Amino acid sequence: FRRFSFSYTFAPRNLNEANMVMEIVDTFKYHMHPEVSGGDMFLIYPSEFSIGFEILSEDGTGVVENKNLPKISSCALTSVKATYGPDGMFNTFKATDGIPTEINLELMFTELETLTAVRIAQGF
Repeated sequence: FRRFSFSYTFAPRNLNEANMVMEIVDTFKYHMHPEVSGGDMFLIYPSEFSIGFEILSEDGTGVVENKNLPKISSCALTSVKATYGPDGMFNTFKATDGIPTEINLELMFTELETLTAVRIAQGF
């Protein structure tokens, strides 16, 4: 199973943007973990992700698939790493109860399909 990682650096400029970043981080953490069935008897599979790479169409009216990057089959999010503060230095916004000024987010995805030569020929 192939693995893909994506890294993002968020540097919010105000409290509203900082709250949106914190919500993004929390959303990925939530969807990485399984849910529990009624009665706490079984774990329900975590969310499945469909990842694609798109670019602006030549006429500028929409988006099209980027043919220069590999296709990615359905994936599970296997790791969420959030680093709070730039360059290892923890900084927070003044009067925000400690909201960080920068958050680096690293997401690790694992494909749920074993690829074959046929799928590779299809662009995966």
